[in-house]
Amino acid sequence: MQRPALIPLLVTLALGCASDDTRSEAPRQPGTLALTITGGDFIQSGSPEGAFADGWTVTYDRFLVSLASASVGVGGQAVVTLDLPRVLDLAKPSADGVELASAEVEGGTFTDVGYRIAPASGATQPASGATAADVDDMRQGGYSVLVEGKAVKGAITKSFRWGFTTDTVYTACETEAQVDGGRTAVAITIQADHLYHDSLEPLSADVRFDLMAGADKDNDGKVTQAELTAVDIRGATQYQSGDAGAEDLWAYLNVAVPTLGHIDGEGHCAAAPGGQ
Repeated sequence: MQRPALIPLLVTLALGCASDDTRSEAPRQPGTLALTITGGDFIQSGSPEGAFADGWTVTYDRFLVSLASASVGVGGQAVVTLDLPRVLDLAKPSADGVELASAEVEGGTFTDVGYRIAPASGATQPASGATAADVDDMRQGGYSVLVEGKAVKGAITKSFRWGFTTDTVYTACETEAQVDGGRTAVAITIQADHLYHDSLEPLSADVRFDLMAGADKDNDGKVTQAELTAVDIRGATQYQSGDAGAEDLWAYLNVAVPTLGHIDGEGHCAAAPGGQ
């Protein structure tokens, strides 16, 4: 009996395997890569009901941020960069965030994102609803962040105007921007609720204002830097800053300010002091 021919079948199978092995994804299409910044509803619309564990709500008249630099790129090469240092008022409405810069790029994945929030300089210009007067406030105070608003609990209202001189560089941000035609945005996100965390460990922190409200010892309805500095937190179970060693509530807030910076919502970045 004659054996069936196996060679043609083996060749067919081999060619089929070769075809599968050599297939690759379609190339990604060029598109627009944008860098934006947002404070989200917590800043623009006020804290949502129930956000504060002790019953307060907070709204902002101004939430000024001095953005010294920002970029998005890949392989250590920036392809989108902020052209000038900017002061932005994140309390102004902006549904999808404020565009800082954009560029037409080849399709691909962009993972290098970094930015710096630092005191306003002579080169700093207003953007996104911020005015020349806002920039002057930031320059004269040497501020990187200035928050102005009020906290309400029942019939009690406490206003505040707190300026911070912190200088923070954010790197290694958790993002992978995929450009494949159209527009792709990377969003610097300022998480304002972190300013009121009663712990620097986010997973165990509650959002509270009671201690800050209680700092208003003259009961004039304003919570000032001097009053916060007078609140000794040594020995307290909350508001501990670990190695930072903050001894009073104002010092604690200055330790908390660098934790405001995020990426694409809740994505984290490595934060380190700038100017070193």
